[in-house]
Amino acid sequence: MVERLVSPENLLREVKRVLGRDGLLIVSTPDKQAHSNDRNYKDPEHIREMYVPEFEELVERFFKHVSLYRHGAVSGGIVFKTPANLSRPLVETAGFDSISKPSPEGVGTCFVLAVCSDDMDAMPGDERPYLLLDCNRRIFDESDDQREDIELLKAEIDQMQRTEVQAFQDALLIRNSENQHLNSENQRLKAEIRRLENRNANLEQHIRNIESSHTWQALRLYRGLRARLGARKQG
Repeated sequence: MVERLVSPENLLREVKRVLGRDGLLIVSTPDKQAHSNDRNYKDPEHIREMYVPEFEELVERFFKHVSLYRHGAVSGGIVFKTPANLSRPLVETAGFDSISKPSPEGVGTCFVLAVCSDDMDAMPGDERPYLLLDCNRRIFDESDDQREDIELLKAEIDQMQRTEVQAFQDALLIRNSENQHLNSENQRLKAEIRRLENRNANLEQHIRNIESSHTWQALRLYRGLRARLGARKQG
C-alpha cells in the first residue's frame, strides 16, 4: 500500500516500532519504471510510485538488512532476488507440441518487493527464484469467468450505446421534420397575412372611392336627417 500513501515513511516508522527484534517485514510496491513508464499508464490511486533505488533507499532508512526481489506474473507469479547486473531472469517455457526452450526476452516484472529486518538471522538465506504456480487453476478459472463477464458487459454497453445513438438519430429526424413543417406553416401564415393585408388595403381604397363619389356627396343631407330621426326615436 506504500504507493497509495503521501508519506509512506510514517507507515514504515510505525512498523519498525511494533516489529519484534527478530521480526520480518515484507513490503511490495509497483516499480514505477515497469508499471507506469513502460506501460504509459498512471493509476490515479497511486499517489507515490517509486523507482527501485528510491524504494530501496526508503526501506534502508528504517532497517539494517534489506533484500530486494522482483515480482512478476507468469502462469502464477515469479519472485526472484534482484541481482546487480540483471533485471530480467531467463525462464524455460514448454508446450505440449514443443520441447522446453529458454525465453529470449525473459520475464517482465512490475513490482519490487523488500524483505526487511534488523536481525540478520531472520533474513531468508535461499536466494533462488521462486515460481509460484497456479496448480488448481483458480486464477485462470476466475480470469475466464471475469473475461466472460467483461465480454457480456461490453456487449451490453455496445448495445446500449447503439440504442442511444439510434434514439438520438430518430429524435433528430423527428426534430428536422417538425422544423420543416413549422417552416412550411410559417411561410403559409406569412402568405395569408400578406393576402389579408392586401384585401384590407383594397377595401379601404374602395371605401375612400365611395366616400369621394358624387352619389355619396348627394346623399349627405339625407343621411343627416335620418340620423336625427333615429336619435329622436331613441329619446
